[in-house]
Amino acid sequence: MYLMHQGTSPKRVRQVATALLLTIRVMGLSSMRPVESSEIELARGRWLVDPAASGRKPAGESSMRAFRRDAMNWFRFHHSVVPKINTSRPHDSTLSLYLTYLNLTVSPITAKRYFRWTRLFLTTEGLPPSLSELSTVEIDRFIESKRSIGYKPRSLATVCGALRHFLRFTESRGWTPARLSMTIEGPRIQRYNPKAGAPRWRDVRKLLNSCGRGRADIRARAIISLCAIYALRASEVANLNLNDFNWIDEAFTVRRAKSGMVQRFPIQCEMGEAILEYLQKCRPTCSNNILFVTLSPPYRRVCIASISDIIRDRMRRLKIQAPSMGAHALRRSCATELLRRGVSLANIADFLGHKDLSSVSLYAKCSPQSLKSLTDLSLKDLL
Repeated sequence: MYLMHQGTSPKRVRQVATALLLTIRVMGLSSMRPVESSEIELARGRWLVDPAASGRKPAGESSMRAFRRDAMNWFRFHHSVVPKINTSRPHDSTLSLYLTYLNLTVSPITAKRYFRWTRLFLTTEGLPPSLSELSTVEIDRFIESKRSIGYKPRSLATVCGALRHFLRFTESRGWTPARLSMTIEGPRIQRYNPKAGAPRWRDVRKLLNSCGRGRADIRARAIISLCAIYALRASEVANLNLNDFNWIDEAFTVRRAKSGMVQRFPIQCEMGEAILEYLQKCRPTCSNNILFVTLSPPYRRVCIASISDIIRDRMRRLKIQAPSMGAHALRRSCATELLRRGVSLANIADFLGHKDLSSVSLYAKCSPQSLKSLTDLSLKDLL
């Protein structure tokens, strides 16, 4: 009943029910009782060698994973999974405090990324038991281990940024030697990459006009219009709620992913029609308040990666030639088109949700003639 209430398809419910009946049989359950995860692993092993339970053909890797997943979800739903004994590691308390600090200071995506790298670093072998004994030797060894297995410069820069952020946190509390974070130097990343251009605006229009009348096409058109016309990031599109759209005032609200600011935009006619068509013909009726949800049950939000995948796949299908593809490529195209039409850098920065003008140059890559005319226009405004 719980799965059906969540919007799970009847076919999937039957599959889970069959798996749970096999779980009850293999584990010899007569009633719900507390179980450990190791007991579920043993039951999976018995299921593999039991012809009556596993069926006529040997179970594959995906079936083995499905057996464990369905059993664990069932026991967790009934709060019957015995938690593992927490073998506390030396830096667990520090990690817990750092996670709280991350959730207060950075975006959820950045917090997840930084916490992952910090946890990997603190669980590596050869680390001193106390953070006060930490030195550049252990840090350099960890970074070098990632470089040796083929990490690219941009990935290494992410690792260095995560460690630098963690050490600043510990230095402020006196847990690590002072100024240790300043010794971390990541690889130099070219801020302006001339190859990372954007698709031409006529290709963006071609992308918008290519969407058909199917359910997936209608949803894709709404997503593309938000990324192309309003230059929204994939995470900002994925986090839009139904309540963010005020159809009476013809405006909608966006929560910026990086700066955290809240912006209010007028609903442009083309985008508004795309969103309304998606809501009326395509979006399934469900309890989820997120604007873009999956088209098949169980209905859940469309993840950030899927937003870019939807755009990237359609650009490739149309054979659009562009150095980069995805949601961020449309953001660059929008900024470049605004600059070509003579919009000032300050207004473009405000429109994109940037706090300063330096970041606008990363998106607005255009000809020197356009930059010269824009500079002349800005100088005339100052005089």
